[in-house]
Amino acid sequence: MRKVQHVGLAQGKKAAHPFVIRREYAIQFHQADIRFSKLCPISPCFLKVFYHIIFEKRCTSGFSAGTLFLVTEHLLFLEEPPMHNQINPQARALLRQWAEDAVNRPQPAHPLTIPEQIAASRIGFHRLDPLAGEPEPVWRIVQRTLPGPGGPLPVRIYQPCDTTGLPVLVYLHGGGCTIGDLDTIDRPLRQLSNCSGWLIVSVDYRLAPEHPFPAAWEDAYTVAQWVATHASEINADARLLAIGGDSAGGLLATATTLIARDRNGPGIALQILINPSTSGYADFDTRSWQDYDGVVLNQAEVKRDLDLTYGDQDRSHPWISPLKARNLAHLPPALILTAGCDPLRDEGEAYADRLKQAGVRVTLTRYAGMIHGFFGFAGILDDGKTAIDQVAQALQQLAEQRHQNCCHHTQPIQDSRMYHRSVWR
Repeated sequence: MRKVQHVGLAQGKKAAHPFVIRREYAIQFHQADIRFSKLCPISPCFLKVFYHIIFEKRCTSGFSAGTLFLVTEHLLFLEEPPMHNQINPQARALLRQWAEDAVNRPQPAHPLTIPEQIAASRIGFHRLDPLAGEPEPVWRIVQRTLPGPGGPLPVRIYQPCDTTGLPVLVYLHGGGCTIGDLDTIDRPLRQLSNCSGWLIVSVDYRLAPEHPFPAAWEDAYTVAQWVATHASEINADARLLAIGGDSAGGLLATATTLIARDRNGPGIALQILINPSTSGYADFDTRSWQDYDGVVLNQAEVKRDLDLTYGDQDRSHPWISPLKARNLAHLPPALILTAGCDPLRDEGEAYADRLKQAGVRVTLTRYAGMIHGFFGFAGILDDGKTAIDQVAQALQQLAEQRHQNCCHHTQPIQDSRMYHRSVWR
């Protein structure tokens, strides 16, 4: 039986619902008025704006692709969908704030093209940066450019102390493989480096649609390989290399372990997957998608990002859908964190099951009541800080265990802190 640790709301505890906007639309078409209203879930950086709704209504009403129409929009009220009844109060307050901000944010004067949508999302993603808290000072932060498969590949290196031979974590930011950069994950990585004592290399991998699959995957592997072969240049120890990421970055992280296994290196000691995406299929048939579609993520935008990233590529490719991969054996141990109210929750936990079945050691923690992206919201969500602490502790334990093994001590390290984690062997 699968063991999952739940952190946060106690089972059965009810919380108020997140907030969505109900908007009313009037479409004038050939002298006829068609009126309808629809709930629009609020996402912090992928707002479902009115042209999505128009397109859906146009299709269901039999409008042709070239139809000309006029649309008027009226905000009616904020309301709470009844299925979202487990969201943590702090996260619920954040969703309310996003909804109120969306009400006051100007809407586009015309339907945006796909490039315009992506450009707007890349700018909007940075509105989330302050949610991680104030940027902590780190002993040294270095910006470097590595030789990448598609040209210069920027990285940012966080060194927490004046020590050589530090264990090193390669980290890949989230953003659906279409948005995000070194700055969107900067504050959480400052905290994690200081808390863990690990050197962290953050990767500014190439994004779709300009650089579709497998560009980001090759960039991630290239950095892991470079770190392993040039560790002394950055005061790192190549013998203790971990890789991690959140959301799409979690996908890239675990895919890198598959690539490293199949290409005979580099050796990776641990993979850290936070709210990971593990399937490239836009079927959305899991319970978590059914219950929490529109809470931070929504189906329309995720499908868009998948299509922009993969195009006609076979989605069963193990780098795209590790959940469907035939062979997950001989991968490094995994720490997987999921959020109870995240549409990606079920595929992350299903991947933990698959890894366990393949003989991989897995630690899985579900943060009940949390939403997608909570790891980056430690400035306002207590569970975000707890998650950073948990990852830091896992890294510390790995380093201590490796040190003891090198000193011929085989007694396992006991976890004396707040986590009583379920480790699958």
